[in-house]
Amino acid sequence: MISAVFTILVSLTRKHWTATILGTVTGLILVTTPGAPLAVTLALIPNGIVFDLTLRAGDHIFDNLSRKRFVVAGALGNLAMAVFGLAMLQAFGFFHGFGVSTLIVIWVTALVGDTLVGALGSLFGTAVVRRLGERVRSPLIR
Repeated sequence: MISAVFTILVSLTRKHWTATILGTVTGLILVTTPGAPLAVTLALIPNGIVFDLTLRAGDHIFDNLSRKRFVVAGALGNLAMAVFGLAMLQAFGFFHGFGVSTLIVIWVTALVGDTLVGALGSLFGTAVVRRLGERVRSPLIR
């Protein structure tokens, strides 16, 4: 549920590129962990980039970001993570020997599932930020 962490952190810090920095640092730390899959850990980087770019898209000022905007950012970030991770796994031959129909099922399931999890994670993140209340003065608290 990295999108929940991205949402909470971006909401509380109000700094641009927070999700990208967090995704990059987390991905690089996890790369050094024995047994951590390289494709998954490095996929955190495009997740953070797409999350931040979605928040910056359009003419929205940072203080007026809505819950909907965060949910879309979480969904698109996780979609990017799924595409990047699956593409790396396929490039490294992880799916060698799988039939085309099996690959289609894997890709569709991962793309749809990860996108939904990203949206739900950001929705959860906005609920956490709202629950924190006025103490943090987040743009989500109105």
